[in-house]
Amino acid sequence: GKQVEGMKGTLDKVGSSWIGFGAAIAGIVIKARQFIAAANDAELANARLAQALRSNGQYTRANVEALGKQADALSKLSGFEDEAVTQAQAMLASYRLNTDQIQQMIPAIVDMGAALRIGPEQGAMLVGRAMEYGLGVLRRYRVSIDDATEAAYKSADQQGKLELIQRLLQNRFADAARNMGDTYPGAVNKLSVSVGNLYEAIGGLLKYALTPLINVLTSAFNWFNDLSTPVKAVAADASLVDFAVKK
Repeated sequence: GKQVEGMKGTLDKVGSSWIGFGAAIAGIVIKARQFIAAANDAELANARLAQALRSNGQYTRANVEALGKQADALSKLSGFEDEAVTQAQAMLASYRLNTDQIQQMIPAIVDMGAALRIGPEQGAMLVGRAMEYGLGVLRRYRVSIDDATEAAYKSADQQGKLELIQRLLQNRFADAARNMGDTYPGAVNKLSVSVGNLYEAIGGLLKYALTPLINVLTSAFNWFNDLSTPVKAVAADASLVDFAVKK
């Protein structure tokens, strides 16, 4: 009798400890996953940009850093996520624009996105389509184009076309990103961007720092899961009884 009671008491303590430990770890893991997800989103956006630049013969560390600084600055100005701006940069690179041309066009695209409430990537796609199919693409978005501009566009080279598109967008949407950022919703968006950047920074550290801990915890939980079914059942029953008594 005493041995059975002693065993039950031991299992009660083990079960309670494991449930409490598991709940605490679960909470930590959920938050850590949010941090790591933010870091992963940033990493994927940067990887997409790097790949687009490579396919364009434009990949250098200096180019990536310059575009990253631009995305960060425009994000803080407008309240768009920096990943959204990075994706827009990658979209332009996929249309064979070089780094200087991308930097030239992105501010006007962010302004257009702010004014029309579309994402920067969608705005970059519209510019790319205008490069391929003509300025009529932009007319659908309330961009005024006169006959002289249309004629000049048709005879222009790539750089000339970009400059015409940039001018049209600036005439229609100039300072829209800054104006949006100065509103209350814009301020909320910029706060969200700041929090997101913090999550990215923490997530980047956790991705490397947590790997050994995750391996240890995995081994510990595997050990518990490998216990015989009767032992785990008794431990669980004892923990539930203890929880009910404490309530």
